[in-house]
Amino acid sequence: MHYIRFLKAPKRTQDSRGRHSLSAVITITTDLGDSFLYFDLPLIVRLEDTHGNPLSDSSRFKEYLWTRSHGFKGLPIEVPVMPQILRAGVEVNMVIKGKEEQHRVDSFEQVLSHTWEGCEDYGGVVSLRGNSKGSGTIERSFDYGASDNIKIWEEAGESIARHVWDAGLVLSAYLSAKIKTLSGSSSLPNLPTLQNILSKPGLNVLELGAGCGIVGITLHQLLPTISRMILTDLPEATSILTYNMSLCSSAPSHSILDWSVPVPPKIGSVQWNLILVADCTYNPDVVPDLVITLGRLAQENQSLMILLAMKVRHSSEAVFFTLMGEGGWAIKESIKLPLPVLGGEDEEIEIFVFGRSALVA
Repeated sequence: MHYIRFLKAPKRTQDSRGRHSLSAVITITTDLGDSFLYFDLPLIVRLEDTHGNPLSDSSRFKEYLWTRSHGFKGLPIEVPVMPQILRAGVEVNMVIKGKEEQHRVDSFEQVLSHTWEGCEDYGGVVSLRGNSKGSGTIERSFDYGASDNIKIWEEAGESIARHVWDAGLVLSAYLSAKIKTLSGSSSLPNLPTLQNILSKPGLNVLELGAGCGIVGITLHQLLPTISRMILTDLPEATSILTYNMSLCSSAPSHSILDWSVPVPPKIGSVQWNLILVADCTYNPDVVPDLVITLGRLAQENQSLMILLAMKVRHSSEAVFFTLMGEGGWAIKESIKLPLPVLGGEDEEIEIFVFGRSALVA
């Protein structure tokens, strides 16, 4: 998966003739920003108001071609802004996405799509929406169903902790599909233990390392049977996480949780049914604290289940599974979902359901 990002945020400019434009510089990278898109990708750029209504007529839609040579320097973007829009004081947003449907990721269905397989140029690029307010944030929007969507804002800067990551995005899409499956059907592989948990009323759900909150917010928005949900992370994620939660009509709660210290009573006193963990095992230095925290939460709750999603980035992540086994956890079920990478080697997202081992119980 690749993501369109701003190297330079949108800003209003004016040329010598007095014509106004919204200009920016973009790049296209993987979720951690450690690799650029090495594929020539046609893009379309348009302007929208805050409600998503187009502010450009058909003649003002702009097309650009991203090439691998844009890499570090980025691709300059400029779209004319009509004078009447400026006079009306309308907030102008720049939306950038792949021109071809097969390369575009605007929905959970597209995240999980296998229709690209078998083609030489398959793979998804997540669209981008940002404005010229200088807030330092951009929006990712993912449709699901006929008219609903999840809107997640992330930081436009270099902080990887406050970005959408691949495993969290794929897990969110998978949960969306499986919750619909409770009254329908799906071709995705099943996790029966997970589906049994999600079918129960009055769930208590906790997310660790929530980041931008995409997984927890998605589950909370899709599953009205949840009784209590708390999304947790370190203090540096609080601003973006609580902002995304504020956009929900019915929002989960938030709490700071540092895995290196004892679990606070607000969290430790709850009998949690399910703990969400996505993209949290990449740093082996913090994995021992993560496993200890999970153990503390299960001390008086042997029925607790852990739903974990990860994209293996290096062999050192195997220490997580070693420590989980030593801590009395066992894998109850798991699946692998393919993640096509445009212009690169395909990857996969692994999803696990952990429960307490029979020896512990």
